[in-house]
Amino acid sequence: MFSTYFELTIFLKSLSNPLTSPDNSPQSSVDVSVSTVFYRGAHSVPENLVFSSQDSVCFYVHLSAFSGAAECAFRPILSAPLSDSRYQTTRIHVPETSEILNIIFHVIYNMSCLKHSPSFNAIVTAIGRMPVYEISPKDYMAPSTPLHELLLHSMSHHPLEVYAIAAHYDVYDIAEAASAHLLSYPLNSISDEIVTQMGPVYLKRLLCLHANRLNALKYMIMTPPTFHAPTESCTYEEQKKLSRTWVMAAAHLVWDAQPSLSTHNLEAAFRPLQDQLSCPECCEIFSGRVREVAQGWSGVKDTI
Repeated sequence: MFSTYFELTIFLKSLSNPLTSPDNSPQSSVDVSVSTVFYRGAHSVPENLVFSSQDSVCFYVHLSAFSGAAECAFRPILSAPLSDSRYQTTRIHVPETSEILNIIFHVIYNMSCLKHSPSFNAIVTAIGRMPVYEISPKDYMAPSTPLHELLLHSMSHHPLEVYAIAAHYDVYDIAEAASAHLLSYPLNSISDEIVTQMGPVYLKRLLCLHANRLNALKYMIMTPPTFHAPTESCTYEEQKKLSRTWVMAAAHLVWDAQPSLSTHNLEAAFRPLQDQLSCPECCEIFSGRVREVAQGWSGVKDTI
């Protein structure tokens, strides 16, 4: 868990605006943990709402933050709108850990929580819990937003999970970026849970990405180098042998190839054949054909 709060002993009865619990009983002389980000006085405008987590951490926030996309936030656990005066003096308890609630408030405030190094599991859980409180994750995933950046930051280590989250909320640009990290992923090992989360449209896009890249590779690579005019030392028969050897090497490469095949490995697969050539013209044509295939492969679309 990342350190987003510190232990602070306070006596609520001594506050100028004493809080009451949901059952209206005074909350006096209680040890309370307070968020180091959302604490009283953290902002120039005074905070007028207090939320508490499952592990008794308080978050001081502004009613004004709950407008627009967050207008209905936490409504399922409230008996009245957040603007109701009762919540000015009542601590609102949310049945989530402080780690999860901290991420949710960072999202609502459009603040980055990267400096706190939240675990990826916490990020996933927070995003999954947001709809429970009528907060739409998609509304906070636009480019350049903190949640968008948080998911992109997690992408290199958790590409499939990020792709599934983006797919679930139909955030194409995040899914597109994540798909580039899935070229070597064995799609037959994706769990039913992840498949259900991403849905048929984005699953098909991922399958097509893999299939289209392999088909493009087959199309480009199976054509052998052209012949040059025969010479005494390099007849058509000799060049035909080279052509057959190319096709065999290409077939072997395609059989084992992954959509993530690099141009370096592609060129390396044909290098042993070129090293065996003694004809300068064959060498030049062969080398040009390898470059042509490598350039074509580098231009094949590598995202959905």
